[in-house]
Formats: sequence, C-alpha cells, structure tokens
Amino acid sequence: MISTVIETDNPKKEIQPAIDILGDILHSFFTVQPLLVPKNNPHEDGIFISNSYDSTTHFETIADDVIRIYKLFTGQDDVSHILIPAPNDEPEPQDQ
Repeated sequence: MISTVIETDNPKKEIQPAIDILGDILHSFFTVQPLLVPKNNPHEDGIFISNSYDSTTHFETIADDVIRIYKLFTGQDDVSHILIPAPNDEPEPQDQ
C-alpha cells in the first residue's frame, strides 16, 4: 500500500516514485480521500468528534486522536495510566 498527504494538484505523480520501486503490479486502486477535522468546540457543545483517517497505514494518528479526545473529555493531561499499565495494576486473584 502506498499513501501520502497530497501536496500538489497531481497526486498520481506524487506517488509515482513509490510505484516505480514496487515494480510489476497486478492490480492497482487509486483513490483520494479528504482529510476532515472537527470544527466544533466540545467544551461548548459537549460533542467530541474524531478526525477522519489519514495517510498512515498502522493507525498511529488514530490512536493519537483517541488520546486527544480522552484528554478533552476527562480534562486529564497525563494519560500514561491508560497506555501502559503499572506492574501493580494487575488484577487480584479471585478467592475460590
């Protein structure tokens, strides 16, 4: 998969160097999708909207966007406790 954020009015030409590296291609599909971002103020309307998907292929920026929304919603700046559980956060064994 090849993806990028368009910087010119000729997106196929922008990705041509990557296509050349791939060599023979059996099938190709080319689409251009807009990158959408929320314009509302969640502090005013209480509506928390995520950004649309971008050109990253492993959802890095989507995870960042989820953290952004979490911070907006909760007001917490430190979200490390939801990213990497502390060793003492393991569940207690249940008595049987």
